[in-house]
Amino acid sequence: SSTGIPFHRIMWSADTDLYHSYGDRYDHDLFFSGVTRPEQTENVRERVLSQMDRLSDYRLKINIRSHKNNYIGKIYSPKEYAKLLASSKICFVTTGPADIVGPRYFEVMAGNKGLVLCNRIPDVYQDILVEDSNCVMFSCVDEFFEKAEYYLEHEQERVKIVNRAYEIFIICQTWKHRSLEILNIIKKYLPNKKG
Repeated sequence: SSTGIPFHRIMWSADTDLYHSYGDRYDHDLFFSGVTRPEQTENVRERVLSQMDRLSDYRLKINIRSHKNNYIGKIYSPKEYAKLLASSKICFVTTGPADIVGPRYFEVMAGNKGLVLCNRIPDVYQDILVEDSNCVMFSCVDEFFEKAEYYLEHEQERVKIVNRAYEIFIICQTWKHRSLEILNIIKKYLPNKKG
């Protein structure tokens, strides 16, 4: 950076007291929630939303607050939201403004139930999200629908990625891991006291 001040990127995580499995039942095949903004990731959320009839044979839970309707829509309580994630086979997740990898990715993984289906931006995700390991990625709207249908029809493959995502989350992506990461960064800048 031009200021000479070091910058460290710390990811979000999820509250495992809230985001966990709520049983074996799936009420939804696809969960799609949040807001749409034309400036955000080439308006991919709105473009997917406009074609959701392509998945009309599946059980969809759509709760979108769109720029087109002045962001009117339901805002769930934290527990309602956690239960929706945990009762959905696939959760459509995209980066936020300025390509922020928000909490929803980690909330889905913490529940060990839903598959993260997200936009493909490898430089942004770095090693946090690895395609076909702890998530499934798409580059265009057609690929989104192809991947959604494929993983809804191939349950064993979906569950394998879901379980791997949960294992990775528990091993290195919880708030405890994030806290330790911050502490280790701070320690690098503290004077080394001996004796």
